[in-house]
Amino acid sequence: KLFPQLRPIHPTLLKLSKDKKLTKAVASSLDAFFGNVLSFEHILDADDAIPSAANEKAEKNIIVRKEALGYLLRCINRNKKAGPRSNLTKRSVNSILSLATLKLDDSDATVRKEAVAIFQALVSLEDDQYASQVEAGIAALQTTHSRVHKTLVGSSKTKVAPPSSETIKDAPKVETPNAKSRAASKARAGSRSTQRASPSVKPATKNGSAAGSSVGAPPKRKQDVETPQLPDFDESIHHINRLRIPDWDLPEDDGGVFAGLCSSKWTIKNDAIKSMTSFVESGDADNTCKDVTKNAESILGVVHAYSKGFKESNVNLMKSILQLFIEICSYHESSEVQLSPWMMVEGVNVAVHKIQDKKLTEMCSRLLTSLCVVCIPTEVLLRATIAIESAKSPIAHEMLLKWLISFCKDFGARAMGQGVALVVPWLIEESGSSNPKVKKELNSALSELHKQLGPSFQALVLQLSKGYNSAMMQ
Repeated sequence: KLFPQLRPIHPTLLKLSKDKKLTKAVASSLDAFFGNVLSFEHILDADDAIPSAANEKAEKNIIVRKEALGYLLRCINRNKKAGPRSNLTKRSVNSILSLATLKLDDSDATVRKEAVAIFQALVSLEDDQYASQVEAGIAALQTTHSRVHKTLVGSSKTKVAPPSSETIKDAPKVETPNAKSRAASKARAGSRSTQRASPSVKPATKNGSAAGSSVGAPPKRKQDVETPQLPDFDESIHHINRLRIPDWDLPEDDGGVFAGLCSSKWTIKNDAIKSMTSFVESGDADNTCKDVTKNAESILGVVHAYSKGFKESNVNLMKSILQLFIEICSYHESSEVQLSPWMMVEGVNVAVHKIQDKKLTEMCSRLLTSLCVVCIPTEVLLRATIAIESAKSPIAHEMLLKWLISFCKDFGARAMGQGVALVVPWLIEESGSSNPKVKKELNSALSELHKQLGPSFQALVLQLSKGYNSAMMQ
């Protein structure tokens, strides 16, 4: 057991790591302790070691959580080499797997990345006595974290066996925070699919169609679109360091931008995002690098990592994020450069998912319009119709239809080109809404499109609707 006077080592040193000036020194100090004074059992102690420092509820600072997992990763890589106390045991491997699994649900992308790296380090262990434990731990991820499981299986040289009764028995039992919600979602989806499988039969009319104006369900839309790859975080950080953003490396108390992004205080994080927006607006990035896409993707990539993937619940933070996107669009417009697919998709998703908030509706509409200026309008519209599918609030559907009307008036419906055939199926789906405000905006959108495109639009609608809500479609 560890002497009582040494127990505060971890919480004290790891909390100091949030200061960028001390991060490297803290890491060196902890590395010196491991293997000589501290063992895996000590650093994995639930109360005064890595688990408590990496606990998001107890430790809000992202850098501290990331450095705690980074320290554990270095200890795994130095197994049997750091000193007499650096040997892994089956018990410690089990604890590491449990902790890494829990941190896959951390709200910060950099912390989750460290958790995945810990799994990869365990896979790479030369000692085969832990192989079955590690394989069981990774196999258990197949149901809770399928993407991580796929990544680990693809990156490991040896094939990780699918979960079986024996491997699951050996796997550490960890109930992640999202496990219950995922199970509940699957149960609800299963019940809905059962209901759809056995629909009620309506009496047929003389012409053979079911009673009412709707015949069956609306035609299903084909969504064969690829999800663009997120920019590499390390490359984005490296590139931003080259751009010389003012106050980028200063501590949080001195108004440091990077430290502000990592802060748990929304006001400080908000100021940091505003500083990056001002930097984009100034155009100073071009003084260092003329690659507009690289500059913008690096800035948005880092903000994405420290804003829960642009899904902050704080309205003020979302206003700043939306303003940053709008300035990025203006930056591309002035440089006459088209926005990259990843930035376009993220911008559309943010705008569509937040357009239902009355405090953000106007900015979301502005962002969608700005995206149509620096991207192909058809692609923006297609992504918007995909994003709106997950919106449950009728306000979101109402506001997106209202924006579509303004798009037709500002750009002209013919700006959609062949893309109108991709928008019509979405309009047909919206015709099934029972919300009067959604119906009102839908009628206005259909009227505006018919006014600008003529009879060919009406023919396209009737052809694609296949009799669904024929009264409204006509």
